[in-house]
Amino acid sequence: MVKKEKSKKVKETYTLTIKPEIIEEVDRVAKKVDVSRSQMVENLLGMALDDTNLLEKAGFLELAIAGRKMIQSFKEKILKGEIRKDESGDVELAK
Repeated sequence: MVKKEKSKKVKETYTLTIKPEIIEEVDRVAKKVDVSRSQMVENLLGMALDDTNLLEKAGFLELAIAGRKMIQSFKEKILKGEIRKDESGDVELAK
């Protein structure tokens, strides 16, 4: 991996509350690509913002948000046993 030249721009320190399992994954990937945790978080935030801005410019941001909510609701229903697969592999609602 090619490391970027260090930016001369002034950076600021922020305090965030993040789940420990997310930080563990950030640390794992940061180590793999040989960057600091701070740089990894900055890279991930930058990529997320790039994706969000692209969706917004293309007019798909609201659709992406609705899709995410739908997927989250689907996951919750699976975990609660409200949705499952039948013997043939088709999805069914719990009775």
